[in-house]
Amino acid sequence: DVTFTATGFSVNEEISSIQPGETKSLTLTYNPIVRGSIEETVSVTSNAINGEQKATLVADPFSVNELHVVGASGNSDTEVEIALRVNNMEPLVGAQCTFTLPEALEYVEGSFTTAERTSLHTATSTFANGKLTVILYSSSNKAFEGNDGVIGTFRLKLDGKSGTYSLKPESVVLSNTEMENMTSATQG
Repeated sequence: DVTFTATGFSVNEEISSIQPGETKSLTLTYNPIVRGSIEETVSVTSNAINGEQKATLVADPFSVNELHVVGASGNSDTEVEIALRVNNMEPLVGAQCTFTLPEALEYVEGSFTTAERTSLHTATSTFANGKLTVILYSSSNKAFEGNDGVIGTFRLKLDGKSGTYSLKPESVVLSNTEMENMTSATQG
């Protein structure tokens, strides 16, 4: 039998017997649900003379907390809603990022709002010199609900020029309760 002192570990192979003098490799899998260093034990129990063997498992997993700009399309001289989606492994209480808007896109003032994962959060934005900064925060350190989904939306007006425009988030902060930036990746 193979047992672990922590959850998140598993062994993929099932071994029923090993002949005397024979060796067998086991692949251990670790699926952490929180970040931080761990030191745990794996025990291999058998009916051999030395019965139970133990080994130390050391890991330093990081959390995955990603901000994605959801793709959108629209017609010239209309407004398009842009959604910001976050998938996160640990509780996040706030988010902030900046976009440099292409000349063909105009921010609709006051359109940044919270979404389904941010019921107790405040949304605010500033637009100056072609840069849009959006901020979501909780004055009570309330974490975003769930681990994946839209946290906020804003609208842009297309100025009549056709084309494809990209929005790449800059200066991204995905904050935990300790005010640490937990951003691991972004996608425009």
